[in-house]
Amino acid sequence: MERLSVVEYLAMRYLNERESKRLLPYDEDLMDRVKFLLHRQKKRQREETQRNRIKEHIYKIEADRIEWLISEYLLMRLEKIRNNFYIEDLSLLSPYEKTYYQEYINLNKEAGTYTELEQIPARHRHPKDPAEIHGVYILDDVQDVLIGEEILTLQAGEFLIGDIAGSQDLVNDLGVLLI
Repeated sequence: MERLSVVEYLAMRYLNERESKRLLPYDEDLMDRVKFLLHRQKKRQREETQRNRIKEHIYKIEADRIEWLISEYLLMRLEKIRNNFYIEDLSLLSPYEKTYYQEYINLNKEAGTYTELEQIPARHRHPKDPAEIHGVYILDDVQDVLIGEEILTLQAGEFLIGDIAGSQDLVNDLGVLLI
């Protein structure tokens, strides 16, 4: 795959997070890079305020686009946290998301709307790895990947529809784009 910009990586994380039913891992390194880029764009915008109005507006548009992507990505993750009381793998969360999750659980316990997972009958629990059928656009050449019940070798640029529940590493590593 060709080298992508930080904003393109964020857009891919956003798209995969939006399409996936499960919560994907938080990419702290990417978010740090995006925050740095946003800070730099705003600094450039301030520097151009009196010199060149066109450049100032271009920097502002780019900063607004980055802010929108960040906020939508994070809001989507918070919504997934709110909709899932029982996150088993807390390593998927950022430190701030972990705090949010704990406070949300505590708030629901105080309101009496939280039930421990062990107290829920097994027939009412969500399956461990439910099927997750998606359109999958392959970004990198991959070998021996499990899609549905088939082991496949895929080339960059291919598209298929299948159950990606068993191939979460491809999604986490941005080897595919979910559609």
